[in-house]
This record gives sequence, C-alpha cells and structure tokens, in this order.
Amino acid sequence: MEQTNPKIHGILFDLDGTLVDSFPSIIVAFREAFKFLEPYAKTKLNFTDDEIKKLIGIPHQETFRKTSDVPKAVEKATEIFRETRKKFKVDAIDGSIDLLNFLKTKNFKLGIVTTTGRELTERILTDLNVQNLFGAIVTGTDVLNLKPHPEPILKAIEILNLSNDRCVMVGDHPNDIIAANAADIRSIAILYTHTKDEFRKYNPTYIVNSIGEIKNITEKI
Repeated sequence: MEQTNPKIHGILFDLDGTLVDSFPSIIVAFREAFKFLEPYAKTKLNFTDDEIKKLIGIPHQETFRKTSDVPKAVEKATEIFRETRKKFKVDAIDGSIDLLNFLKTKNFKLGIVTTTGRELTERILTDLNVQNLFGAIVTGTDVLNLKPHPEPILKAIEILNLSNDRCVMVGDHPNDIIAANAADIRSIAILYTHTKDEFRKYNPTYIVNSIGEIKNITEKI
C-alpha cells in the first residue's frame, strides 16, 4: 500500500473559485466581453450567472473562440475580459486561508496552478497576504498549454522538486481533475459549482463539499 499510494508532500491549488471568490468579478467580466462579442457571435449570448460560473476553469479565450469565428473580435473580447477583472478585488473563500496556514504548519509544499495571468494572480495573492505560502505559482502566462492539459501541473511539480506520486491537485472545475489525471497525480474536487455526479465522470481521488474539509483528509493523503 505504501508503495502504490505514498504520502503526499505537495498540494497544488486552482485559484479562482477554489481559494478565492472571484465569481462576481468574473461574471461581470464575461458579461462585458459578451456585450462586445454579441454582433460577431454565432448564437445569442444570453448566459445565466450559473452557466457563466460553469465556464470558470475553462480558458476564457477558448469560450470566446467557441462563440465567434472572428479572430479580432475574440482578441478584443479577451482584452475586455482581462481589463474588467483587474478593476475588482476578490475575497478569500471561507476557510481557504485557514487551510493554507494549517498545511504549512504540517510542512506541505504548496503551489498555485491557474489559468489566470501572472499579473492578476500575483495581485490577488498579495492582496490576501498569502503569496509567501506558495513554493510554486504557475499561471496562464507561464505555459503554452492551459488546463486541462497537464503542462501547468507538471511545471509546478518540477518547481517544487517533487515526484508526481507525492502531489495532489485541488480544484472546483472538471478541468482541474482532467489535468491531474493527465499528469498522473491524485486530485480533490470541491463541490462549489459542479455536482458530485459531474465530477465522478472524471474519477477524482476525493470529493469534498468545501475547502475546509481538506483538513480532515490530509492524514489520508
């Protein structure tokens, strides 16, 4: 058992929707981008807030490309999305900072793996005064392939100087679990925007209702 399931030393976290409550700012950013993209879109862009929440975790450029075949319009929508997000400060999700501090006391190596760009990621972490808790911060700016591709996770593991079997990925979107599977590491799915049934399709190692519950399973990982 010990050989096939060794103790975890590194925990990688998605950012938006996992550690920070960026949903309100991202919903506004998507709506502003969709407003611009509407004349160039293949279909009506009348997403509900819940539908937009499910887009979080998918690279926003990919979402815009699926809605429009006009490259310049997609490029402008992407710019609007990013600039709108920069106008907002975001709060930590309840229990996330407590969990990070707890994990540091247990000597886990921590990392961020996010599709958000480096500038905004660093600002969010600095605003929350948690930037020094992470030994690896891999953003959408730092890789050629975003989640669900394994590249961001593999890069974080390399920075932390750990092996795949010593790491676990935590996220609130199926793409986090798909990327973890592709990187051959364990995963923890959080039921903030997707259901247990939606996640079970991708076989996460653990499923929790909230980030605070991870404290209860650290002895198992």
